Amino acid sequence: MYHKLTKVDGLMLPEHCNLKPDDHCTYMGEYTARKGAAHSGTNQLIMNFKKGPDRRGKPDWGYKAGAIQTVGSSMAHCLRPYAQQLTLVPVPPSKCKTDIAYDDRMIQALAECQCQIPDIDCRELVIQTHSTRASHESGDRLSSDDLIALYTIEDSLINGARGTLLVVDDMLTTGSHYRAMYAVLRARFPGHVIAGLFIARRVLGCDFDPV
Repeated sequence: MYHKLTKVDGLMLPEHCNLKPDDHCTYMGEYTARKGAAHSGTNQLIMNFKKGPDRRGKPDWGYKAGAIQTVGSSMAHCLRPYAQQLTLVPVPPSKCKTDIAYDDRMIQALAECQCQIPDIDCRELVIQTHSTRASHESGDRLSSDDLIALYTIEDSLINGARGTLLVVDDMLTTGSHYRAMYAVLRARFPGHVIAGLFIARRVLGCDFDPV
């Protein structure tokens, strides 16, 4: 389990080319690309967390459930002091909810976090309207503008959102998903603070995340 958050600082920005200097993003661990699960606990966690729904019922499926619980517990530990100020907003997965490959791993992790901190607020404020290829399955990543065109606000969940909207995602690579979420949320919540929380940031070393 992770016990603290680390801020993405100016020295790290070149590794996450879409982030801006005034973005407030934090992460719990570092994922080293191309090194495999044995390289670190974070590598193993991310690989288990990202196991696709096609693995359901297979011997390794239990590792995904364990990873979801670890992520949720770690977020609860790190965010507990700020719980009443936050609305946690998950980045939508690459597959929309009607897709057979839809993976709600982050929703499950946030549910675990909320189970441990009942007064924290979690909302699927942003929905993806069409399925795309997952970033880690293709070297051809969608740009922030591409993603903005796919994102829509869930109007029924707007009322009562807290002062800080914390965008939650599993991996920080280029930062395009965060910037797209920021743009869509900023347009609807002009007076709110918007920040980011990632399970891990990718350590620079390759052009794409091979998980």
